[in-house]
Amino acid sequence: MCPDCFPAGVSGFPSWWEYEAFAQQLPRKPLTLLPAASDPVVRYACPTCREVWVLSEPEGAWRGYFLPEPAAAVYTQRLMMGDKARRLGCFGLLLAAALYAGWRWLCVA
Repeated sequence: MCPDCFPAGVSGFPSWWEYEAFAQQLPRKPLTLLPAASDPVVRYACPTCREVWVLSEPEGAWRGYFLPEPAAAVYTQRLMMGDKARRLGCFGLLLAAALYAGWRWLCVA
């Protein structure tokens, strides 16, 4: 990170208007757009400090982010782990409800 790029990343845009304000600042910086990869993100490189920035645009409930590449990878992995934990918690709750219903059915029969 250097004075030519950004002092810090953005881990989420609270509103579309804040993203639009950020998107208007982006062309003013001397960042180079990197070739597209298979990821649904846009990568920029700072020619001064050679930092690679990753932009994920907000869409629907997704808040997006603009972070250095290593921080973006950690952030994305942390979000995926949270989603996995929620899915497992929901599955556990359904399993407990099914076991309770089965136990009640056996006790009544």
